Amino acid sequence: MEEWQAEVNRFDALSDAACAGDAPAWATLQQAAQTDPVAKVAMAWLITTQGCAHFSGNEVEAFALNKRAASYGYPIALSNTGFRLLTGRGTHKDTAKGLRSIERAIRGGHGKAAATLAIHYARGIHLPRDLPAARSHLATAEAMLVNPTLLDRAWAAIEAAEGD
Repeated sequence: MEEWQAEVNRFDALSDAACAGDAPAWATLQQAAQTDPVAKVAMAWLITTQGCAHFSGNEVEAFALNKRAASYGYPIALSNTGFRLLTGRGTHKDTAKGLRSIERAIRGGHGKAAATLAIHYARGIHLPRDLPAARSHLATAEAMLVNPTLLDRAWAAIEAAEGD
């Protein structure tokens, strides 16, 4: 993920500005999204985030932007595409393709994908409940130093599933 961080920082700042209604930031993102995978993901976030100036709610377009960005190997786009395929958000549901994309995101260094997948496995959300898989993905997320709040949510989901 380190190789993407400078672009992530740049486009996060631009997308925040565009969300607030900054027309030059929006224009810059639109232009960059023609070729840049990080900008494509930022655009997808903008059009699907309620309260943003450019919110359209177009989940199909957001899926397409993420899928195109994923073709560059961008881990966040791989994760977004995978979870969208897993849930059918903006596309048809395809669990096998979704899991492959999420696993590629994890291998690419996106620990948040591992923690989120652990929650899905623990809760049986869009996947059969699988506590060994949940624990394995959580261990991966911990090794990748994912945000402690997300790790706590994953642990809580596993503990709740063990109590069922």
